Amino acid sequence: MKKTKMLFVFLLLAITATIFAGCGDDSTTSTPAALSVTTASLPAATVGTAYSQTLAASGGTAPYAWSISVGTLPAGLSLNATTGAVTGTPTAAATTNFTVTVTDSAIPAGTATKALSIVVNVPAALSVTTATLPAATVGTAYSQTLAASGGTAPYAWSISAGTLPAGLGLNATTGAITGTPNAAATSNFTVTVTDSAASAATASKALSIVVNAAGVPLAITTTTLPGASFGTPYSQALAATGGTTPYTWALTAGALPAGLTLDITSGVISGTVAAPAVPTTATSNFTTGVTDAVLGTATTPLAITVSLSASAAAGKTKYDASCAGCHKAGIYDTTGGFPDLGLTTLAAINARFSGGANHNGQTLTAAQITEMFDFVSLY
Repeated sequence: MKKTKMLFVFLLLAITATIFAGCGDDSTTSTPAALSVTTASLPAATVGTAYSQTLAASGGTAPYAWSISVGTLPAGLSLNATTGAVTGTPTAAATTNFTVTVTDSAIPAGTATKALSIVVNVPAALSVTTATLPAATVGTAYSQTLAASGGTAPYAWSISAGTLPAGLGLNATTGAITGTPNAAATSNFTVTVTDSAASAATASKALSIVVNAAGVPLAITTTTLPGASFGTPYSQALAATGGTTPYTWALTAGALPAGLTLDITSGVISGTVAAPAVPTTATSNFTTGVTDAVLGTATTPLAITVSLSASAAAGKTKYDASCAGCHKAGIYDTTGGFPDLGLTTLAAINARFSGGANHNGQTLTAAQITEMFDFVSLY
């Protein structure tokens, strides 16, 4: 029994020693870094402009508590003791020096301080930055907002001289000019902006709004086009009115005579129509379309007739001066060939007049036939 008690005491002492050994110093436990204010400087502020900057710290034991231990913040600004945020709207221009103190949550508490300053600048001079206002149109809703810079926001707007166009009004708070003009005119007026500083500043600007009459519908005014001649340069400009320039032109149906093209910017149809072996009067029907700057459209059908030029025909008045009955160029017309004989192709002409055939009872000489074929081949 005595030996059993001694064994129990021995075991109890061993367990107790082990427990106390585990509670000894732990070489891996780290000590918090020293508390410090890490904000190195604060940016400048402007009188009348909202300001917000948050102080920062590191080390110690969070959370932190902030305070101003020396000096004061600029008038209008305050420090949030919990977040370290410096916020508000400065009311006076000055350079303010102060010291911030941060206190951590350790026991005992750690503290750190930092000398800082905030420069509060005078705001830029108040000015109206809107330089011009766009034109308006009778019966069309209008909306433009005036703009200003400098001074102390918010601003108040007014018309200090003249009047806005009939149907338009000015929002004193936003500076928006809105409404629907009801008469064509040019209105000259002066806008004034007033800021919110204790000693309010003002600025003015002379402006004007031109109100145009209601827009004229877009329409193509070209109704016909002159004819073209084979081998002769051609140039005609299409015309339109109304809508909003610039215009863009296009062919919406049909095609121009071969050799002519349409310039989509100027609306000019130009080029040279090459003559076929036997020129035949031909009419090309097509539709032109025009689109204005606001996507209004208009179309119109047109046509160009191509024929042998009068000057070209005049150069071949007859085949032979001694042959009164022979075909003259006046008979060779723009339908091609010799229509009074039913000869409208080179093959038909060749078959009809080759081999000494005659016309009006008179036999054509080889020279006359050659001259005839030379004339035909020229065109």
